[in-house]
Amino acid sequence: MSMQSPIRIWWRWLISNSEGWRELIKWSINLMRVLTRSAILVGRISDSELHEMRIRKLQNDISDSARLGIPVKFMHLSALTPTSREHHVERHGELFTGQEMLDWWAEGDNRVRCRCACTPVLLDNQGRPMTPDLMAKAKMDLKAFKAS
Repeated sequence: MSMQSPIRIWWRWLISNSEGWRELIKWSINLMRVLTRSAILVGRISDSELHEMRIRKLQNDISDSARLGIPVKFMHLSALTPTSREHHVERHGELFTGQEMLDWWAEGDNRVRCRCACTPVLLDNQGRPMTPDLMAKAKMDLKAFKAS
């Protein structure tokens, strides 16, 4: 049995579940955080492996959304830890195109010891996110992190 891309699983779940995109986004963010943090804590994954996995997932999500004709942007999710770099934290909760995310991780040392992730955010016909609550939650998390 081959592994399917998380976005493919999400689309199937979204179609079959009347809850819609809110549950999908919450589930995807939590899944990414748990998988990434547990792999790092166990020490079974190196920086380069983590970066390769992150880029592969992003590329799969970009190609899947293009193939399905679903407009998405990607929300940058910083780890929001005391060791997070300021320019990584500042991007938390912001939306970027897939190519902008790939370009940013390719710049300088952005990928080194980076624990950031990104998650697809569905857009409406005007290009606005369909998940304003998710955007607000990310901004609240950032504000709380900066206050601590």
